Amino acid sequence: LVSLGSVAGAMANFLSARYLLRGWVSRRWGQGRRFRAIDRAVTTDGWKLIILTRISPVLPHSLVSCAFGLSRIPWLRYLFASWIGFLPLSAA
Repeated sequence: LVSLGSVAGAMANFLSARYLLRGWVSRRWGQGRRFRAIDRAVTTDGWKLIILTRISPVLPHSLVSCAFGLSRIPWLRYLFASWIGFLPLSAA
């Protein structure tokens, strides 16, 4: 139940950032070289980054979920990578 709750909260944050903030962020910073480079990197190897950020207890999960929501990573890939990354913390 803890694992499902963690993933549900992460998905709520991810989807709200994707559908409420992505357009504004894209208009504001989308033309920047850094934003495009980060977005491209997250889109190709994002599942690795998601797992690593979920395992880390230092990074605030809500901000990380929001940041991934602003990227173009597919939501299904985000869902499974978050779930796998949350498993060690849930087990602990």
